[in-house]
Amino acid sequence: MNNSGEQFEWHYIGRFGPLGPLSIEQMEELVRDEVIQSDSYVWRPGMPDWDRAMNVLEIRGLFKTS
Repeated sequence: MNNSGEQFEWHYIGRFGPLGPLSIEQMEELVRDEVIQSDSYVWRPGMPDWDRAMNVLEIRGLFKTS
């Protein structure tokens, strides 16, 4: 069992369909590895529907701007 307090609640739509649940740390790694891009769809409980990553505050901040 993970004692770090991570919550595994994030999902994204990848090449083969919806994947998750994942922690925000895992989502950050997938953004860094360019698996999740700004136009990828993401969702977590509490959101009314899937939305593009660039529209979700918690995920939008994971993208580097240059």
